[in-house]
Amino acid sequence: MKKHKILVVIGIVVAIIAVIVGLVGYFLVKDVKEEQVLRKEISSLNKLDITKDRYNTDIVTTGDYAVVESTIKDYLDDYATNLQGVLDILNDEKLSNVLSADNYKNDGPEFGQTKEYLENTKKDFNEKLTKLTNMTDKNTIIDAINLKNLIHIMLICIKS
Repeated sequence: MKKHKILVVIGIVVAIIAVIVGLVGYFLVKDVKEEQVLRKEISSLNKLDITKDRYNTDIVTTGDYAVVESTIKDYLDDYATNLQGVLDILNDEKLSNVLSADNYKNDGPEFGQTKEYLENTKKDFNEKLTKLTNMTDKNTIIDAINLKNLIHIMLICIKS
């Protein structure tokens, strides 16, 4: 009878170990697959043109990887939008015609509309350029990641 109890206990211990090993294996495989999906998605983002494209595509990963993916896409999309705004200002036809004879004829000699346009354009340009400069700072990037993680944690707590 004692031998039978020992075999039952050994069987239960082996079963528990098998379940634990199986769960650990499952989560490791799942983690590796999610990382591969994230790497593939980042590779596809790398092919986009930051001066023309948007990065606000669907999230294809889950869990913590989705938080990372979402942070990357939000950050790149915000950066691209600001960069495209700067480029729009630089390519604005009105800006290149400020010194034209037509502008002098239509708005001169006081140039009230032109001055207002230049002030607004300068302000907009400086704001966008400052934001772009700040976004390339390592601490700003780290803050964006930490904020996204904090939001993710808060959402998990709310759902619980």
